[in-house]
Amino acid sequence: MTPKRESERQRTFIAARLTFGGGALSIACNVRDLSQHGARITFEPEATIPNRVKLEIPARGISQEAELRWRHGGVAGVEILNWDARNPAD
Repeated sequence: MTPKRESERQRTFIAARLTFGGGALSIACNVRDLSQHGARITFEPEATIPNRVKLEIPARGISQEAELRWRHGGVAGVEILNWDARNPAD
């Protein structure tokens, strides 16, 4: 039996951006699933992504610190750190 997730995932297809290096570097991505605790993202398979990034989703007003949890080619799962639903964009 699969364990129940802490929050429900929404299937999406939203343009987003991962920023890192103090905001100096970024790559475009798409959010395919989104919850308060994480996201499944897609991007160019050859992209280099550090373990800590900021996930920015302008269409939702979201800008949150995230940590890479898994990656398979151009698909990855990130955990959103310290989610604050009252103020999703910091």
